[in-house]
Amino acid sequence: MSTVSASCILDEMLAAWTLCEREVVRFLRQRARVLAAIGTPLLFWAVLGSGLGRSFRVDNGGASDGYLRYFFPGAILMTVLFTAIF
Repeated sequence: MSTVSASCILDEMLAAWTLCEREVVRFLRQRARVLAAIGTPLLFWAVLGSGLGRSFRVDNGGASDGYLRYFFPGAILMTVLFTAIF
C-alpha cells in the first residue's frame, strides 16, 4: 500500500489552483467570450422561453409557474457545461 505525503498533495492542489486562476484571468480578459457566456443563456431564455412559453403550462404543486421560470435553470446549466467543454 502506498502512502502519499501531505506536502505532495498540497503541491498538487497548488498546481491545480494556479491553473484554475490562470484560466479565469485569461477568460476575463477576452471580452467576446465573457459577452458570449452571458448573452447565450439570455438569448435562449428570451427567445425559446417566450416562444415555447405559450405552448406549455408548468404546474408546481398547485401553483402555476411560468415556463421562463422553469426553463431558466436548464439554460444556465447548459451554458456552464458548454463553456466547460470549449
